[in-house]
Amino acid sequence: MIDRSERAAHLGMTEAEYDDLQIWLRHGRIGVGRTYQQEVERSRRIEAERMRTVVSSSGTEGGK
Repeated sequence: MIDRSERAAHLGMTEAEYDDLQIWLRHGRIGVGRTYQQEVERSRRIEAERMRTVVSSSGTEGGK
């Protein structure tokens, strides 16, 4: 199995660029008037919010 760093190298990217691409592929949009980097940042906020939602919904009842 090819790991992330090998995949990134094969595509001529750094691991950070590869990570940006992967997150953009999950949430990014085309033709919305934002740059690729702005869409990557927006996508990271979406993922962070989803992680907070998952963590808060897995807590105990009553918010304790």
